[in-house]
Amino acid sequence: MVEAIERVVLLKHMVAGDLPRTQVLLSQLGYIVDAQELSHRYDAVIRSGDHALIVAEENGPIVAFCHVYARPALDKLPEAVVQALVVDHVHRRKGIGRRMMAAAESWSVNRGFTSGALASHVSRAAAHSFYENRGYRCEAMSHLFHKTVY
Repeated sequence: MVEAIERVVLLKHMVAGDLPRTQVLLSQLGYIVDAQELSHRYDAVIRSGDHALIVAEENGPIVAFCHVYARPALDKLPEAVVQALVVDHVHRRKGIGRRMMAAAESWSVNRGFTSGALASHVSRAAAHSFYENRGYRCEAMSHLFHKTVY
């Protein structure tokens, strides 16, 4: 007889040991970051203070991560911004993304924010539906300008 293994999803704060799996998750969205650079970015986020890195573990290894941070602004009310949310492609549509967003929103409310924002690439229709189902609405379309400065 085969015993059923209970699916246990645990949310926790990211630690440096989670970076190898984080690197894999980022690559699933097309963000290729080498280990040294990812470690450097992680250190910068951890030192900055008003950021949270949340991971979901399912029976061991992490299967998702979320990065949310506080954005003070002059042109709008200060708000929390979900910078990144990635759920492993094998583990999508199991409610993990919902739990990650709920944790990000709880982090935001605990810091006094009354709104949150995020950006999602125009090609990610499934992600757009996911966010709309969570109560987010598309308010603007814009261009992202980027310049490398040395």
